[in-house]
Amino acid sequence: MLRIQTFIIGGLLVLTGAAGYLFQDLALSLKIKGPLADDAIFVLSDGKERHEMDFIPTTGSAGENVWWIVHKLNEEHARDASQGNYVAEQTGRPEEAKSFWYASSRGATLKGMLQESENYNNAGSGEPIAINWSSIDANSSNLRIVYKKVGDNDGNVTLTSNNWTNAEYKNREVKPDEVLTFKKSWTAFIPGIIGLLLIALAQAGEKLPNARKHIMHLAVALGFVCLLVVGKMIGGAVGEMFWLKDEPYGIIHASMLKSVSMLLSTGLLAIFVVLCVLSFIEARKEKAAQEKLDAVKDKNKASAEAKKKAGEEKEEPSKEKKVENSEDEPKGNDQQADEENKDDEDSQEAQAKLDEPTTVQDSAEEDDSKSDAQTTKHEEPLEKKSEENIRSSEEQPEREEKEPKERSGDSEEDESSKDSPS
Repeated sequence: MLRIQTFIIGGLLVLTGAAGYLFQDLALSLKIKGPLADDAIFVLSDGKERHEMDFIPTTGSAGENVWWIVHKLNEEHARDASQGNYVAEQTGRPEEAKSFWYASSRGATLKGMLQESENYNNAGSGEPIAINWSSIDANSSNLRIVYKKVGDNDGNVTLTSNNWTNAEYKNREVKPDEVLTFKKSWTAFIPGIIGLLLIALAQAGEKLPNARKHIMHLAVALGFVCLLVVGKMIGGAVGEMFWLKDEPYGIIHASMLKSVSMLLSTGLLAIFVVLCVLSFIEARKEKAAQEKLDAVKDKNKASAEAKKKAGEEKEEPSKEKKVENSEDEPKGNDQQADEENKDDEDSQEAQAKLDEPTTVQDSAEEDDSKSDAQTTKHEEPLEKKSEENIRSSEEQPEREEKEPKERSGDSEEDESSKDSPS
């Protein structure tokens, strides 16, 4: 997720909105709902400067009434004040500069004003485009008056009138003798609001990893929609700025902040959307590569398991065959020797039972003969052991015949013990 990039872009948008709000000029917006009263007098004041607006009331559309107010204020007041301030700056006499007001509108009324200015500038070079003011914003038109502060005047900037007929302020009718105050507009901070939303979505994506994909889609959708909206407005803002600075008004000090703020916001949002799109493309590529790698791993794993299974199946018949061969093969020398040793032990145990000694000396001699026999058994070769086995088997009947004689006398027992096999 583009967390760091989103934080940077969101932070820049917040700074853009904050600068747009803090450094904007004071302004006042009215909605004109129809023809103004013939006796209406509108007075602008900042406690130091005062200007009474001139206009021509008409029975036509609301847009035409706004057109006359804007045209008269810009041509007869703002142009002279701005150009006078420019001369004072160039000649090093800033104390002669004065604060002033200029006006504008929006929508169809502003387009009509721009066309009027174009007709003025192209006068004599072609057929001017006729403007039917009676059909432009017939029932409602916006009037926006901007105060350009010069010097250290900190007084309240106000608009008063003796007759507020067909004038609305903040979607309500203006009360008689009501004083309207110029203020900063919160809409200048809209880029900052967009930046805060993007930062909040980026942070939410980090806190909720399972919903990160959906949150990023929401963030890029927000950025794209705002880009379209601001991009659509930026043309009008730039056109309005050049219209105020160009002829026939030539208001040199008309604010550029609105246009610059929109340009910066549009650029930052465009960068954000592009980064998001590139991130999505990269994520898709990584996902496809990972799926391909997983498929290769699964294939190799399946192949290894198949080989292992085939090897086990091949080993089973070979093991069975080996068992059968081992049963059929003749016994080896070691195995035969073990069997012969086992037979010797059995014969010795049988002989011991038959030759039970009657005296302690006989038992001791018999134990010595057994230990000597065991020592000799381990040291002699296998062939000698087999001969002894044969010899013991031959002498066994003789011993049985001598047993009665051994019981009759000690001499005969000694001879039988000497002749017994070791």
